[in-house]
Amino acid sequence: MAPVLRHTFSAFADRWTVSLATAFGVLLDPSVYAAGIWKLTIPVGFKETLWREMNNGQAVGRHFFGKQNSGWRCSCGVVISLDHILQGCSAYDLTQLQEVLDDIHKAHSPPFFLRALRPLDWHPSPWYPLIALKGLEDVPLKATKDYPKPRRALSESRPKREWIVGSYLWQIWKWRMKDIHEPGFMFVPSQHVDSLRGILSSPY
Repeated sequence: MAPVLRHTFSAFADRWTVSLATAFGVLLDPSVYAAGIWKLTIPVGFKETLWREMNNGQAVGRHFFGKQNSGWRCSCGVVISLDHILQGCSAYDLTQLQEVLDDIHKAHSPPFFLRALRPLDWHPSPWYPLIALKGLEDVPLKATKDYPKPRRALSESRPKREWIVGSYLWQIWKWRMKDIHEPGFMFVPSQHVDSLRGILSSPY
């Protein structure tokens, strides 16, 4: 049986479909876009992390930390999860890192008013739109002097935008995991601004 047909995938598929329909007003087939994750221009490690999350096999929370109560809760008190880590919490102020993401993403995006071009507005599941940008951006757009073929502009910029958003989310995940598992390391977002800028500016 294909992974996207298993019951472990169905719960995610329902959440994903409802989330994108609510936020973007479109109905997309989750099995089609989930399978396409391996073709995205995002870090390989993040592809694997998202695939496990889709299939209820993510190594966070109780599944990772077992019965040690000190481990499966975030330092802010919330039960730890991928979404909670990626969207930030009261214990980790991601504002400065989000500003880096916004600046670099805008530099590689056409100036259209599409929510798919605004990754900071993708909550509460900040990675859901990432695996379906093509479907979310397949909308009628008016041509302008600077962009006579707007859909082509979106298509040509999409790989780089995928890389920027995917690399940002992947790096937040890695820093948080290092914060949990590596003695002596403390994730202070404001101390990683220059590092993140270099990562997001790198070739995909």
